[in-house]
Amino acid sequence: MRTPGGRRRIPESEIRRLQGEKGIRSIIGYARVSSNTQKDDLKRQVEYLRQSGVQEVITDIGSGLNEKRKGFLRLLERVLHNEVDKVVILYEDRLTRF
Repeated sequence: MRTPGGRRRIPESEIRRLQGEKGIRSIIGYARVSSNTQKDDLKRQVEYLRQSGVQEVITDIGSGLNEKRKGFLRLLERVLHNEVDKVVILYEDRLTRF
């Protein structure tokens, strides 16, 4: 389609179709709790994400202030390499505090 300024806009879905990609690559869920005493809450988060259609769940136990969490870094790496279409998080503060 063309914009009012005459530029062409191609939907991302069309680009993927032309490149031979089919549908959504992956939907990843992220669940985190602050301490080992909250493991039951972590299990509930994972169960809820799986019931919501999430294909893969990455988990962490640690502070939301810690930016060096292994799961968090693995998630960022996958997003940066364009391997993820969608990230699902139940609570905003679970990803990071900032």
